Order: sequence, then structure tokens, then C-alpha cells
Amino acid sequence: MPQREEFITKAILKYLNLKGWTILAFDYPQSGTGISLQPIRRVDHTKNLGMITPDVIAIKNKLLLILEDKPGFYESDVEKLKTIKAGEYSESIRSIFGISDFNIMVGICIGDSPQQRKRALCRTDTLDVILWVDKNGDTHEAYTNFKL
Repeated sequence: MPQREEFITKAILKYLNLKGWTILAFDYPQSGTGISLQPIRRVDHTKNLGMITPDVIAIKNKLLLILEDKPGFYESDVEKLKTIKAGEYSESIRSIFGISDFNIMVGICIGDSPQQRKRALCRTDTLDVILWVDKNGDTHEAYTNFKL
């Protein structure tokens, strides 16, 4: 049975806490608990256009880690994270969390599937971290370009 997104998010939160990260925000599926970020540029004046709600936002030292969690790999998550890393949401991050000096790191967390990990590992050009959660709820690093 595939893991649910909430199971993966809980495992990631526990893992990051153990690694000394401070969790700034997290979002369980359909819970509305997350923090939505506004883009710098908008196509029109629609209030919610371009808003995103990352699954996990954490900080350690000056590293701001933004993660998307899913049971499997989704290219759309990589594209979303790419816009975050490019700075499109930096002003919103500064305003919401009251931090001014940070380096954005982005990544995905997926379930226990070697095939999904293989697909994700093809995107290390964009992703700074790829984590996966096994059926016992333990988190593993498939790829990182910095020390978690």
C-alpha cells in the first residue's frame, strides 16, 4: 500500500527536528494549515494568482529549506520549487517570517519506491535535496548538495 502524503510529512518533520532545523511552517493535505507565499510579479491583480503553499518550510542557520512531499515524484513540484529558488517568493518569505538574510534550498520528499527515487535523481540540476521515507517512517537521504 502506498504511503500517504501526511505520513511522509510527519516523518520529514521529525527528521528535520532531529537534525536541528526549526520548522517555520508545514501543510498537511487538505488541512489548510500551511503558509501561502505570494509571488513578486503577478500577471494581473487577482489576489491568489501564483500563490503557493509549500509542504514544509524550515530554517537552520541561514539556510531556508523548502520541501514538497508526495508519495511519488511529480515534475510539477520541481517546477514550483524552481520558481521559489529563483527568488520569486523571497519578499513574501521575508515579510511572513521576518527573516532578511537567507539562502533558499529546495527539495522533495517521496515514499519508498526505488523507481520514484530514480526519476527524482534525474533532477539534481534543480533540487538541493531528495529525501525518501520508508514504510517504518524512517527518513533517508537519496541526494543532498549540502549538509542537512
